[in-house]
Amino acid sequence: MSSAQSDCHRFLPDTAEGGEGIPLPARKAVPFGWRAWCIGPDGVTLRWKGELREVREFRFTVAVDLRSAPVVELLLAESGFRVGLCEVSYGYPLQTFEFALHPGLEAAIRREGLRLRTLDGSGVWVLALDLEGRSVPPGLAPHLFGGGGKAETEKWERSFESLCGLASIQIFGWLEGCVLEGLSELALRVPEWRAGAERAIEDHLDHFFSSTGMTFVSPRSEPVADRWYNNEHGLMLPTLIRSRPDHPAIDQYKLQLLEIYQRHLARLERNLSCEGCYTIAYPLAMMARRDDNRELLEMALDTLLQHQRYLKEKGDLFLQYNYAEGTRIYPSWVRGVAWYLLGHLRVLQIAEDFGTASTKLTAIREEIRAMVETLLALQNERGLWACFAKEPITGEETSGSAGIAGAFVLAAGLGCADASAVAAAKRTLRGLEAYLSPDGLLSGVVQSNKIEAGEALQRYGIRCRSQMGQGLAVQLAALLSGQ
Repeated sequence: MSSAQSDCHRFLPDTAEGGEGIPLPARKAVPFGWRAWCIGPDGVTLRWKGELREVREFRFTVAVDLRSAPVVELLLAESGFRVGLCEVSYGYPLQTFEFALHPGLEAAIRREGLRLRTLDGSGVWVLALDLEGRSVPPGLAPHLFGGGGKAETEKWERSFESLCGLASIQIFGWLEGCVLEGLSELALRVPEWRAGAERAIEDHLDHFFSSTGMTFVSPRSEPVADRWYNNEHGLMLPTLIRSRPDHPAIDQYKLQLLEIYQRHLARLERNLSCEGCYTIAYPLAMMARRDDNRELLEMALDTLLQHQRYLKEKGDLFLQYNYAEGTRIYPSWVRGVAWYLLGHLRVLQIAEDFGTASTKLTAIREEIRAMVETLLALQNERGLWACFAKEPITGEETSGSAGIAGAFVLAAGLGCADASAVAAAKRTLRGLEAYLSPDGLLSGVVQSNKIEAGEALQRYGIRCRSQMGQGLAVQLAALLSGQ
């Protein structure tokens, strides 16, 4: 395994004052029982004793779901000099935010320390410094980050390395599913990273699944035990099936899906979204492969065809279809496009293994070809796509771009696209490099879509870092390895 991060430095504080003893909001929990602080108007003060070298960022990780956009201020603790502001807009648990630091602040930070506080009187719960050896990964604790000015050509190696650590873990569901899919592709296609990726997969799964059940914190920071919170959580299933095919949670999810689909698949009586292609159809196909069950495979194919029918209108793919109102929202939203394509392709891969031709498979192949052709024309000169793919003014977005480019590689491998799609995916890989931090974290990711913020959150230009996005980017890098 590479030591590509050897010129990067992470400086954990030696002491912390404030932020503790404040009870969590009612019915909320911190993932994995990790320690957390509350940054409020009175603030949290951090101090360092050792040498600080080339510090370029201060990083912290959200511990409890946010349904608003508080602003956190970073100050030198004694003089009150403002170092920076960070809008923690709708941050989700385990999402890392950062303050960029001006060069030359090392001596002042060591002398005074840093103070974090909110400006609007609200409280922002963040994962705490692990002074007592408890289990918060150092990469998720508040820390200064420095160095990384060397070996820019190793950015993807750095990204592989960081994804293979526990600091890449995400909240249970589609967010963590994207990380697991990236690790799975890395283990499958990049031999020198196979062992590290496989260890990371087991470590991540162990944080959610015991031998007999599962416990997790929901996207709304609610503790959950032994039940599937919603169908978007299904992207946890493919990796779980590959790693632990007999785990009881798999059959629990299957029964839940069968109940829903026996009731609703014949006629639409529910809302649909692009995620369903990736978080419902793909897990159904994986269970079909595990059980050698063609009925489940047919259900996966029918799910895709139903999404095709209701999510597309006049040449546009929409993120969501509202059954009650008959309306569609988020036209050509790039991450939804990625979910849609990746779901179609992963199901097609599995259907090919069954070796059965059908009109359903023909329709799925035709849809993939048409989507690839449309998206090739929308790719910008840097190899990326806009947040709303047909609206360049909304700005390029990295996680959806990585997912689409990964789908292009899969499509070419399945005969649904030609060499131009692979060439386009390689342009995306190069374009993403500008968004990788010195230690391989991906920025340029549009924030997690939350109903309270609506479409405006996706349109007004906010971008952040996300381990979920990094998982999609590593999946692309792994798919292109050796090409």
